[in-house]
Amino acid sequence: MKKRHGVLALLASVSAITFVDRLAIAVAGPAVQHDVHLTPVKWGWVLSSYVIANTVFEIPSGALGDRYGQRAELTRIAAWWSIFTALTGWCRTFWQLFMTRFLFGVGAAGAYPNAAGVIPRWITQVELAELGETTGSHRSVPWRKLLALRQLWLIAAAYGFYGWASWFYFSWFPTWIVHGAHISPARMGVVASFPFLLGIGSNLIGGFLSDRLVERYGMRTAYWWVTCTCLAAAAALFVVLGLVHGLVPIVATFTLCFGVMDMMLPAAWAMCLNLGGNFGGTATAVMNTAGNLGGLLCTVVFGYVIRRPAITISRSLASLPSCW
Repeated sequence: MKKRHGVLALLASVSAITFVDRLAIAVAGPAVQHDVHLTPVKWGWVLSSYVIANTVFEIPSGALGDRYGQRAELTRIAAWWSIFTALTGWCRTFWQLFMTRFLFGVGAAGAYPNAAGVIPRWITQVELAELGETTGSHRSVPWRKLLALRQLWLIAAAYGFYGWASWFYFSWFPTWIVHGAHISPARMGVVASFPFLLGIGSNLIGGFLSDRLVERYGMRTAYWWVTCTCLAAAAALFVVLGLVHGLVPIVATFTLCFGVMDMMLPAAWAMCLNLGGNFGGTATAVMNTAGNLGGLLCTVVFGYVIRRPAITISRSLASLPSCW
């Protein structure tokens, strides 16, 4: 087996574990809210605490990996998230949950950018020559040059919109399935897995499609087309999701929406890595920070959106005449 194949397998494992660690608390959300007696607003802040920490520490972690090596940074990240994953089960109050998830986010920040930053340096010199690539050395990040790239800010803006939508699935989705779509908690785990199963396939399809379009139209046109088309189609499906009724149409729509949205990920990350070059970890950290900002808005705002109708109904009932 070639060295790059082994590295790729390790990076895939890191990505999968990071995804499960991030999603686990959302799946347990309905039960946790009940056991700890959390309102929707407080649960929104618990979910957002991880995103807040990730937003703040994502770029520093990506830059540290580019400067001193991704292997050491990923080792630190894996040890850190293992500790705070275990501590989450110990929490019994809102503030314990909030602080544990925040510290979890501090340590886990930069996992994906550092995994991406390994790619320009992942194989032996012989294998690099086979791929027609060159390796880069670790050195200080040229911040001024990197942050002056207009294309980087455009892809970051697009990723911010992706983050808003995707973090609904990562955070509030299981709760919405139970209380909004009226699917029993017993069936929730199965139904909640459908979008992510489709996401596996759509990521692969998106990567293959992006590569084929790059060969034909060039990187700029191909990545722009894939990113814009997927985000626009996902936005349209979110509108449809608010209009459909019945279990099967609802499940089919929210599954398809996530699958279409996730198809743009390979294009977005490939574009960012290409822009960053040997500093791909830092460039992708900038993009992922924008996604976290979108996710922060989603996790917090959605709790208030849920709370609002309940307040309105309570006030309306209180204003009714006593004869009612």
